[in-house]
Amino acid sequence: MSMPATLSDEETSAPEMNLDKIISINRNSIVSRTVLQGRPVIGKCYTPDRYPEYQRQYAGFCSPPFLKPFSEELTRRYCFQKELDLYQFSSQLPEEERFSSILEGVDPETKTFFTKIITIGNYGEHFLQVGNNYGQKAESLLHAVNQLHAIFGRYHQELYQCSKTRRSSRLKPRNKEEDYERYLNYFRTIIRRTSDSFRAYSAALPSARGESKTAPLTMNKQVDRFLSEVGVKDLREVVDDFVNRDWEICYGKKSPQLIDVSKKMKRQLAQLKELYQEGIASVVHGDVVNPDNIFYMKDYMTDKVLACDFAEVRVDQRALDVAGALFNPYNMPKSVPDEIIAIELMGKYVEKVHANELVPLDNKDFVVRCLETRLRDHAVRLFAIDSGYIPAEIRVFASRLQEFDSPENDEELHKKFLQEMFIRRFTDFTEHYLRAEGRASLEDIFGKQGALLVEQIRLVENLYTAAGVMASSPSAKRQEHVKEIIES
Repeated sequence: MSMPATLSDEETSAPEMNLDKIISINRNSIVSRTVLQGRPVIGKCYTPDRYPEYQRQYAGFCSPPFLKPFSEELTRRYCFQKELDLYQFSSQLPEEERFSSILEGVDPETKTFFTKIITIGNYGEHFLQVGNNYGQKAESLLHAVNQLHAIFGRYHQELYQCSKTRRSSRLKPRNKEEDYERYLNYFRTIIRRTSDSFRAYSAALPSARGESKTAPLTMNKQVDRFLSEVGVKDLREVVDDFVNRDWEICYGKKSPQLIDVSKKMKRQLAQLKELYQEGIASVVHGDVVNPDNIFYMKDYMTDKVLACDFAEVRVDQRALDVAGALFNPYNMPKSVPDEIIAIELMGKYVEKVHANELVPLDNKDFVVRCLETRLRDHAVRLFAIDSGYIPAEIRVFASRLQEFDSPENDEELHKKFLQEMFIRRFTDFTEHYLRAEGRASLEDIFGKQGALLVEQIRLVENLYTAAGVMASSPSAKRQEHVKEIIES
């Protein structure tokens, strides 16, 4: 198959996308239906600042203190190149093996690539049609994940090589040191943006009142000192415990990295093959949590699947995508029966991996890994990211949620969004797995791994309640009261 054209100045210079047909706008890119050399296509541009629609949505938010969530030029270029490489790779596969739409053209100057329009439905649309049937939605999306992982598994080494950097791959896994810094930043962000107690503490500082002769504390130091005053002695130690336990649960090892990217590519590929064959890691999509990124052919339970938005594709544990399919903002368990359905579906995924890829996965360990990923990704990572959403982003997001009624007041909207999407859901999760029948199943059925997960859930809950991110649940208060009675 011939490669897609790189657009020259003679053909078209910095092609503009049709702003009347915008599909999505986010902080780092804009996606729209447009026309390329007379053909209708989808364009994704990593220089969204060029478009007035983007400027209108984010006016006033591209400068301090909102600047940080907007990626730097280097990061946008990195994501553009990774997606482009993966589309090019997929476009050259036999039709039955392709995992994406066909790449039609590229404009490197504007960091824009163009793909053939996918005329079939995505799982976000399917979710809206199905309504509140958790099991049906979760099973259909997880079936697609199985098919996507089977393709990624067959080509895991080729995918790793197709987006090479000078020394490694853009699909390289994150290492433990990166996780320390990421989750330290996430926890600080959640506390800063959601805790009324912290805001009151920060407002009462002498520097906030203009009474201090010394330089004001950085926001991070404010958070750390606040936590110290409410009984959390060292946030870095808390994060160290969190990340070390996460790696033990998810990877079964305490080494600081899955692949040694300082080694030559041949050695990296050998390490990747070993991780894949042992069931520890594979190439994953990384953003299944957004069901709009996965498409189905004719029937949502078909064996043919296509995907888009490959900026998060990397080598990681399979549970990342499985948890994204089972526990995402658009479809979360709402009852004990739903929680049981989720665990049953994890078992079905494992069976299909055995059948399709001949990769050994321990069913019990895999269930715990999925629940740990649910905790880490939904209760921490997405919570931190989405806590920085501006009102326009929340309203777009909430328009897809049938049960969410958006207040008109921006401040009320932000608070309700975080309460409904994260705090209430995390409370339900902790109630089930710390104080109800879910805890018994973790400790009795899943052994040491289950006990580690109980410790992990309790760590996050204790941090959030101490910092004022969430209130203790009634059952947690009763347990604490009984404990005080016994110990007094």
